[in-house]
Amino acid sequence: MIMRVFCLSVTLIVCLQMQVSASVRPEPTTSENAVLADVNQVRVRLVTPTAGTSFSTALSAQIRKTLRAQGIESVDSGAGPSLRIRVETVSVEGSGHTVYRVGTVLNQIVTLTDHRPRRIRADVWRLPPAMKAVPDVKLNDAVVQTVLMQVEMFAAACRAARDLAKRSAPADGSPVPGPRAPQQGVDTPRGSVTEGPVVASKSSSVFHRPDCRWARNIAEQNRVTYKSRAEAIKAGKRPCKSCKP
Repeated sequence: MIMRVFCLSVTLIVCLQMQVSASVRPEPTTSENAVLADVNQVRVRLVTPTAGTSFSTALSAQIRKTLRAQGIESVDSGAGPSLRIRVETVSVEGSGHTVYRVGTVLNQIVTLTDHRPRRIRADVWRLPPAMKAVPDVKLNDAVVQTVLMQVEMFAAACRAARDLAKRSAPADGSPVPGPRAPQQGVDTPRGSVTEGPVVASKSSSVFHRPDCRWARNIAEQNRVTYKSRAEAIKAGKRPCKSCKP
């Protein structure tokens, strides 16, 4: 914590010396991030130095409103994706300025297949932090503006990923390959028909083995599990051509 305060203080001094007048805007996020294609609701976690105050409560409401306008619902609980927005501030005594830093990260459950399938929570997408030195009297407005800008960039990245997935979808409806959440190991094609449970996405007509690489792309809130291959076929799904369930 001491080192972080020191680093932010040094940054503030440098910013003031260079007369920085604009925040550091995050680099555009690639629309090819497959983990965003199925995100249509998130649990928002706003972390601020003034947690529990009217400021943080009002900002949380604005974040939800911004997401809803972009077609993404904010939920209070559940095992789905979590959008973590962290605000940090350091005031340098006697300068009349405060340096703030805003970082946005998407966290969700991913599957590891090193020895046996394991499901853990991990950060799967992030924006480069935005930082700016501002007069103390303008701090709240500046933080709100930066937070909402990052929320809009997240929503835009989700929308771009969905559009790309639709344009790239194979004619047979198979899932589209692309960047995936952190994982270890690869699935091995099998020629035999599986006797155990299979999984599918609510928005796809294909079902998979649980350890299939395509199954690991399915967002938690869109995942459907069937007790058997026959049950999935009865529900209108067809087997994946890669894992051959």
